[in-house]
Amino acid sequence: MATSVTNPLLADWSRTEPYGLPPFGKIQPDHFKPALMAGMAHQLEELEQIVSTAEAATFDNTIAAFDRCGGVLSQVAGVFSNLCSSNAPEELQAVQLEMAAPLAAHESKIYTYRGLFARVAQVHDALDGASLTPEQRRLAERIHLDFVRAGAKFDEASQKRYSEIMERLSTLTTTFQQNVMADESKVTIELAASDLEGCPEFLVSAAKSAAAEAGELEGSIASLSAV
Repeated sequence: MATSVTNPLLADWSRTEPYGLPPFGKIQPDHFKPALMAGMAHQLEELEQIVSTAEAATFDNTIAAFDRCGGVLSQVAGVFSNLCSSNAPEELQAVQLEMAAPLAAHESKIYTYRGLFARVAQVHDALDGASLTPEQRRLAERIHLDFVRAGAKFDEASQKRYSEIMERLSTLTTTFQQNVMADESKVTIELAASDLEGCPEFLVSAAKSAAAEAGELEGSIASLSAV
């Protein structure tokens, strides 16, 4: 498994990068799969810590703990989703398609993790007598609803079937999104100089560069659509 030393996606960006931004210049498509796998594994470890405690379920040790978990995965997935929807080369699209089903399966596993919903339900059922802030109460209600909608109350067979449907749907959705991106990336809108009146110089320069990259006639200005 890749470590933060070999995989920039697993590094602490707040310490290594200006303004805590992702290290885009160091990230390669083949970094994403091991980073996502590491993030999923780490989140399952966090869930196990929540359910294995001998203490009774409370807002702090169950709801708040669940809300905090998955930070590594969220960090990696945020960059992954952003790049896949904005500037995805073929290598990254291949990773996106490969990981669509595993990520969907992981989400189903979270909401059906053995023993977890029982603790969430205990906190939710005791809300009327709990001394919580409105924000804490809302979080407990929201998390409980998310579990219910994700099949936490289903029997084991139904949960398995639900997970299979979500995995298939995720793969189909990813394929559709990639097809749309491929179609729209070929759309070119030719613009005359008058069309860009009032636009800042950096935008005009970007449009000219797009025209050149698209092979337009010298001197023409084009705007290429971006998904």
